[in-house]
Amino acid sequence: MDFNRKKAFAEQHAQRVLERQQLSEIWHSNDKERKLPTHKLITAYLFILLNVILIYAMIAMWNFADLTHLGVIITDIVAQILTFFIYSRHSTAQNTVGGIVYDTAMFEMKSMFHRDDEMTEEEKENAVG
Repeated sequence: MDFNRKKAFAEQHAQRVLERQQLSEIWHSNDKERKLPTHKLITAYLFILLNVILIYAMIAMWNFADLTHLGVIITDIVAQILTFFIYSRHSTAQNTVGGIVYDTAMFEMKSMFHRDDEMTEEEKENAVG
């Protein structure tokens, strides 16, 4: 009788491990299908656009020997710094405690492993062997 109970617990434990592996595979398979978030695309677009403007203003200033393009260069650099600052603040807000990305990841991890927490000490002891 004791042998059958230990065998049943071992089978349950093996089933839980298999479910956890399947959930892990599903989680990692979704990584390939995820699209780049819009705020990252906008940030990349702004950096590319502002760098093109910066290079053009430098070439124009050099070719025409005119310092009026210096204002464009200065404002361009300020715009890049502000864009980076806003993006980093946004990412920090998302990825810290209370942020949507962090909280979602923590919720999914808890739901994946909640079954082990619900097992009593006796069940854990019998499952191991």
